[in-house]
Parts: sequence; structure tokens; C-alpha cells
Amino acid sequence: MQVHLGAPATCTARDVALLRAVAYADVFDYPLTEAQLWRYLVGVAATPAELCATLQAEHLNDLVHVCNGFVVLAGRANLVEQRQERAVRALLLWKQARFYAARLAQLPFVRMVAVTGALAMDNVAAGADIDYLIVTTPNRLWLCQRLTVLLVRVARLAGHVICPNYLISERALVMQDRSLYTAHELAQMVPLAGMPIYRRMRTLNGWVDQWLPNAILPPQRSTNSASSGRIGALVEALLPAGLGTWLEQSEMERTTRRLIGRHGPAAEASFGPDWCKGHFAGHGGRILAAYQQRLVQLGIE
Repeated sequence: MQVHLGAPATCTARDVALLRAVAYADVFDYPLTEAQLWRYLVGVAATPAELCATLQAEHLNDLVHVCNGFVVLAGRANLVEQRQERAVRALLLWKQARFYAARLAQLPFVRMVAVTGALAMDNVAAGADIDYLIVTTPNRLWLCQRLTVLLVRVARLAGHVICPNYLISERALVMQDRSLYTAHELAQMVPLAGMPIYRRMRTLNGWVDQWLPNAILPPQRSTNSASSGRIGALVEALLPAGLGTWLEQSEMERTTRRLIGRHGPAAEASFGPDWCKGHFAGHGGRILAAYQQRLVQLGIE
């Protein structure tokens, strides 16, 4: 990435917020529309009109460009065509995402299903999978995780790759990591089932508004489908409490051993009674490091 070093001394707080938003998106090779730039403005609230005026400031001309309606860092106009190609690919993947989200929502003990990752932003590279965050009832997360694995295998037989790699229970809706990366993940995720839980999760994580004060409402692709179908509700009602507790504990111990044995320990992977976070690739740390590099190049570290 090549940009001109050093933001002008005349930069305002809104200028810096704009540069931060564009720099963060650039880590993902992702040009922003002006509407997205407004939504993901970092650390400063503004009206769309105020943002438009900021974007037209002459002293930012050497740092950001507007190309065919997309905002990019200087020298990164080549990303616009790629974004358009990825958006077309995302349209095809969303049909699958909604289909499997509906199936996940029907499983016992599921209370919310949301699409996360690249698809949530329509930034889908070739061969991308569909990432989901799932919220479960307390004390049944690991039973639910086992059921999602079965659905993953069924999807694979159909040639589809789904990845429900982050499960939390209703007792763990408050995020402990309060970085810009996690704020983006929460603001970007697209709830497809369990909207009341989504709203509670956003309320409990009000700190996100400090990072992204304009990203208060759910993304436009969100729906308000209910979770738990008749079969799921029947299983929940008929499973004896004692048996359910024993199965839950056994499944947590067995699956945790298997996952750590296969992947080894990882800073961003975590397992417990109320969470199964299978993030072994260290994605968040790499993203924040790359983002910081861009800020240094822009002179706004």
C-alpha cells in the first residue's frame, strides 16, 4: 500500500475519524460507499451532510480519493473493481446464508443466529465460507455446538461451507475484548434470527458506540425471524435436566480436548461453559496490527 505520509496539521477530529474508517476498511481491501463511511466513522459522530463536507476538504485530497462512488486511500483505486466482483459473489452466497441460518435457528437451545465475517460486508473472496455467531440458552451451549457440527457436515455434502465458529450463551453477551476489531464485528454482524437477543447484546455492549457512534442500528440485511421451531422446542421440553447437564459437561470436555489437540492453544480461541470461540487463526490481532501500520503511514497513529 502506498499513501502520502503525514496527515496535514489542519486535520480536524472529523477528518481523523474519516481517515481511520477508510484505513480500517483498507486492511480488508474494501472500498467504502459514502453511506458505509458514515456508518463506520471511527470515534466521532456526524451527520451525513457533515461527512460529505469533510470528504470534500481539499487538505484530504492527497490521502483519500472517491472513485465511482467508493472511498479509498490514495493509490488504492484498483480495489473498486474487486469490491464490485466480490459483491456479485456475495449475492449468491447470501441465499445459502439465509437458508442455513434458518436451519440453525430451528435447532434446540438456539436463541440468535447472525452472519459475521466477510459476508456480512459483502466482501466475499473466491472460496469463502459463511461465518455465524450463535447465541444459546445457558447450560446447553455445548449440546448446541454438537448439533451445529452435524449441520455443517450436511451442508458439506451439498457443496456448501458454513462455519458456526463462535457460540456464546445468553449469560455471555457482554464482550470482554473492547477493541475496534470487536466493535466492528458487533456492528457489522447481520442478525437473521433472534432480533430481541441481538438488541440486548448491542445494549449490553454500549461501549461499541464509543468506537462507532453512527453504527447504532442493525445492518440493512438484518431480519426479525424467530428462533427455535417446534422440534427444537419439543427437544428442549423433553430433555431431562439431569441428563442434559451430564451430556453438556461431557460434550464440553470432549470437544475442548479435541479442538485444542487439533489446533493447539491460541490467543483468540477460548472455551468455557458459556462460550466456544474457535478463532485459532489470530485474525483479530493481525487486523489491528495492519490497521496500526496504515495509521502510521497516514501520520495519525
